[in-house]
Amino acid sequence: MDLKTGSKLREIRQQKNKTIKETAQAASISESMISQIERDKISPSLETLSRICEGLDIELDYLFSYLKKKNSIQIVKKKERILHQVQGVDFEELSAINAGVNKKGIEAYRVKLAPGQLTENKKCGHPGYEIGIITKGRGQFHYGSDLYELQKGDSIAFAAAVPHKLLNYSTAGLEAYWITSPPKRFLK
Repeated sequence: MDLKTGSKLREIRQQKNKTIKETAQAASISESMISQIERDKISPSLETLSRICEGLDIELDYLFSYLKKKNSIQIVKKKERILHQVQGVDFEELSAINAGVNKKGIEAYRVKLAPGQLTENKKCGHPGYEIGIITKGRGQFHYGSDLYELQKGDSIAFAAAVPHKLLNYSTAGLEAYWITSPPKRFLK
């Protein structure tokens, strides 16, 4: 089986808008080695792969996730949904499919924001796309330097590479359904 690990690493690096130099520095290896690995000229050791994955902020198993055999359907019963709280924000996982690096997976969840809460405050985005629909309340969606007002019934779709966050600036709760591809929040 030809794994083509290097070309997969290059695809991930490019999706994250990182240069070979940045990746090499983060992994504490030479640019030349990164280049040779990405062109599948050499097979890196597990330790080297682990350092590169750490430098790219991905899990090592994500690199090989396409090898996992999964069922083609997933059903999550309401009582089996996993609840997460991230920085005080409630996220309820609905379903997710992890289709590996070359095939884009998808994850869906319901988010609940109390007044004044926001989904995340990161200075950078991530590869992929997101779609959301507000089902209760109203809020502000920050996308780069742009600001959009959203209220119940509004939907939004966007490339996730731009920094983004959803803020509940109202005095009532805000709820939304969110879909992310590839999975970013809970299934990596």
